[in-house]
Amino acid sequence: VIDKMDRLLETLLTEWEGSASEAYANKFAELRPSFVKGKELIDDIAMALDKTAEAVESTDTQIANQFSM
Repeated sequence: VIDKMDRLLETLLTEWEGSASEAYANKFAELRPSFVKGKELIDDIAMALDKTAEAVESTDTQIANQFSM
C-alpha cells in the first residue's frame, strides 16, 4: 500500500507544479515513516490474531476429543 502511495505521488508530481505540490510532497515525506510503522503494527497484530485463532482451534479440538472418549 505504501509503495502504491509512493507511485501515485510520483505520478501526481509530474503533473502538479507549484508550492502546494511541494508542500504536499514534503508532508507526505514527513508522514511516511508513520505509515510504515502503522503497517508494521497491523502486520504484527494480524500475526498475533492468526496465532490466537490457531490456539483457540487447537483448544476446541482438545475439548471435543475429551467428550468423544
